Amino acid sequence: MDLDPEALAYLNLNGTVINNNGVLSCFDIQGEKGPAPGPQDISTTRKFKRGEEPEPSVDPQQGGFYNDCDFMTVEHPPGESAWLRAYCSNSTEASIQSILKLDWCIGYEDSVLKPKKDGNAPKEHCQNCTLGFEGIIMKDTPANMGCECGKDHMARRVDLNKVVSTDEGYLSCYGRRGAEKEWHIEI
Repeated sequence: MDLDPEALAYLNLNGTVINNNGVLSCFDIQGEKGPAPGPQDISTTRKFKRGEEPEPSVDPQQGGFYNDCDFMTVEHPPGESAWLRAYCSNSTEASIQSILKLDWCIGYEDSVLKPKKDGNAPKEHCQNCTLGFEGIIMKDTPANMGCECGKDHMARRVDLNKVVSTDEGYLSCYGRRGAEKEWHIEI
């Protein structure tokens, strides 16, 4: 089974995931050979559709943290607020360990996660919010936060780069500045 190079490019996995006689490996960790894909499987050449809505337009003054930050992650304890953490550069290129409460930035209306000042979506309407693969994203991967929201717990997503910005290395949104907080990533 060969992986479609176009699908790998779309997922930004080219060079990271390797197909060795039908068994995928990543960072020298070998997967297991599974059954051949069936007709019910989602094609990797299409964008994921279930629970996704069109991206809303966003205030051009907001967003853009993605270019100034690395090692981004979302923490979302059950029943609590979700927090975005990242190492972000300030004007002197120093790295700040910043944390931002996402309830200040994201709302949930009409079954859509969207940028909204004091929207309180993660705490009041969603659970299991994460970023990227296993909760951490690196440069060159989308800054989409995915959550299970509403009474139906359907998968929803929002591009945090359209609402979160940096202010001298601190994550911020809608005029609210996050805090500096030391934290460590376990790899």
